[in-house]
Amino acid sequence: MSINRTLSDLRDKTQEILKLCKQSNEPIFVQDNGNEELVIMSREYYEQIRNLLNAFNRQQKYSVNLKNQFFHVEDVNELYQKLDEADNAILNNDFHSHDEVLEKLRNQLNGSEKK
Repeated sequence: MSINRTLSDLRDKTQEILKLCKQSNEPIFVQDNGNEELVIMSREYYEQIRNLLNAFNRQQKYSVNLKNQFFHVEDVNELYQKLDEADNAILNNDFHSHDEVLEKLRNQLNGSEKK
């Protein structure tokens, strides 16, 4: 869930927002007249994102834990391949609905999977 603050909050409550950046370890979106204009984050969060992007650009293995979400980059080409496969599946209407997937999982859990 994103954290949003107004531009006037940034001006009037700077110390509070700085503290929130460090405590939440996630970006804070600053809005002006309802439009997101700025993103601020702690130095730690910025460094984690920068390291992840650098590893991604160098096609190196890299793992990071951001806000209890674990990201692992091993091979950029494999990532793009998987995204292409997903795009092609959508274009070819070769996918299952949410309900179909849940039904299949329920059947597997209940031992009544149709083979």
